[in-house]
Parts: sequence; structure tokens; C-alpha cells
Amino acid sequence: ALSLPGNRLRRHVGSRHSERTNSGTTLVEMLVAVVLLSAGMVAVAGMLNDSMNSLAGSLHQQRAAQLGNNLGEVLSGLHADTAWPMRVPGNFHCEMTPCNPAELLADSLDDWQRQIKRLLPGGRGQFTFTADHGQPVIEIQIEWQTRSGNTADMVTVIPVSAETAAP
Repeated sequence: ALSLPGNRLRRHVGSRHSERTNSGTTLVEMLVAVVLLSAGMVAVAGMLNDSMNSLAGSLHQQRAAQLGNNLGEVLSGLHADTAWPMRVPGNFHCEMTPCNPAELLADSLDDWQRQIKRLLPGGRGQFTFTADHGQPVIEIQIEWQTRSGNTADMVTVIPVSAETAAP
């Protein structure tokens, strides 16, 4: 056996049984740990993806509802007894030059369609004047594509007063 003074390392030459301490991990233990950690990471990534899809869906529903309400306000604000032509603050075309109801509606619809396409993936919208149990209403439908490729839609129904002018 070889023993150096001041050195704690011992080496036994020619001995069948050497002194070894098992202080490390084996390759198999490391592989098991990596596989378990990977499985956990895949599960977390799946939950994160589900969470992102849910968040995006909620955001798109909120945007569609707001866009539907915005158009409903414009359409229900077109009263036959309003003095036309008029200037409309916030509407570029009708703020610069007075608009009649048809011009205001056309400009508002163009702006509304641009917003739908900009804020909702694959977004499109339409509206109809109809009746619900004899009460005139504006039915606004907005559709868009979800992250999973399905089509989602939001329908907003707004009661119409008798003074509202149908375009």
C-alpha cells in the first residue's frame, strides 16, 4: 500500500478490496431524474398552453362584446328627428365636413369592420334590424377564429327606440 504523508488519499496496490465511498450518483439515477423532470416540464407546458388559449379566448370575447356595443350605440343613435347634416366629433370624415345619416353610417361601418379585422383573428361582422317579440332590435353578430382553428361568435342584441332611423 502507498501512503503519502500529509495526504489523505490512500492507494492500495495489489489489494483486491480497495476502500471506496459511494458519494456520487450513478448514470441510471441521473437518467431517471432527467426523465421525471422532463415529464413535469411537459405537464407544466401543457397547462401553460391551455391557460394561454383560455386567456386569448376571453380577450377575444371581451373585444367582440365591446365592438358589438360600439356599433349598437352608433346605430341606435341615428334618430330621424336629428338635425342633419351634422358634425360628429371622433369620426374623421364627419368631423371635418357635416354628414347625413347614410354617410355617418357608411363611415362608422367601415371603421367598425377595420377594427374587427385588426382586433380579432379572421374577424368579420354583420348586423340586421329585426324584431324580437314585436320589439324592434338591432342584432349584431361578430365571428372570429380561435387559436385552435374553430369559429367563435358573439351576438349582441340592442333594443331600438321608435325614433331610430333604419338605414
